[in-house]
Amino acid sequence: VQAPAAAAAAGSPHAAALSVSDADARAFATLPLAPIGLATYVGRRPAKPAGTTPSRLPFDLSGHPLARTHVGKAMVKRLADDLHAYATTADAGGGLEMLHLLEDQLATYARAADTTPLQRALRHIEGLRRSLRQLAERDRRFVEAAVLGLPALAMALPTEGPAGLGAGGLGVGVGGDTERADAAAHALLREAGAEPSPTFEAILRLTLSPRAAELLRDMNPFLARPAAEDAITLALCAAAATVRTTQA
Repeated sequence: VQAPAAAAAAGSPHAAALSVSDADARAFATLPLAPIGLATYVGRRPAKPAGTTPSRLPFDLSGHPLARTHVGKAMVKRLADDLHAYATTADAGGGLEMLHLLEDQLATYARAADTTPLQRALRHIEGLRRSLRQLAERDRRFVEAAVLGLPALAMALPTEGPAGLGAGGLGVGVGGDTERADAAAHALLREAGAEPSPTFEAILRLTLSPRAAELLRDMNPFLARPAAEDAITLALCAAAATVRTTQA
């Protein structure tokens, strides 16, 4: 989704950052951290022979007076059940683990004659930290641009300019004198509080509705549907980017 031309035409200085690449859009819908090449840092835990992971409690509380009460018996049983479930899952494998920090790899570092293998692993992990910081900074800039620039896009009104600007940018036609007069009246009513102003928070709330684009056009009837859909999509991406910054 790209809307820099629309935001620029609406007078937003954040136009250049108001775009989402296809790779980011796919990542938001599937694996948010995919852009950093997550597969080079994380791998699936290999399966182990059944019974490798201990599945029994390493202590016996049956002789303790408190363990004989109804609550005590329930707590001990819960501990035993949880440990058994964990052992079964651990032996089955498939969970995600940091590469270079797998159990057998850590054992290799401990047996090594020098720290070369460990230092190599640490450099790899530092590369992950650097990639996460860069991704978080990029997402931060995009979210900031969306918060400040999307309202300008959503509030766009017909203006003087080349015919057809709206079709590829704002989604509002230049129109004739009547349309411009209607737009001026709408702007005045908005300033007076008689018409709603689509703030970023308001646009974000609209994303909860399947009629989001239509509801946004109710707030600004001069906004073409494609532009309204872009604004809603960008708001969704901004929300997804905010979540991803917490992961990074």
